[in-house]
Amino acid sequence: MIDCTLIKVRPQVGWGVVHIAAALGCSPSVISGELARHGKGALGYVANTAQSAADASRRLSGRRSRMAIDGPLFGEVSRLLRLK
Repeated sequence: MIDCTLIKVRPQVGWGVVHIAAALGCSPSVISGELARHGKGALGYVANTAQSAADASRRLSGRRSRMAIDGPLFGEVSRLLRLK
């Protein structure tokens, strides 16, 4: 999941798309796409609105998170973390 709050705050203090993407460990195209989808209007990018839209989109798509408690990776990741 993308940290919507970071995407809202960092441009206000001069961070560019590339720097935000590096901080979040994702591609700059993900950040620019997020800003293009949810950064329009008088308020600019609103993190809560963007997250709500992302949550609604996921629910409507029928896709499940791979790391859901009953998802395919949760048990394996938990097991590997316990080994550390």
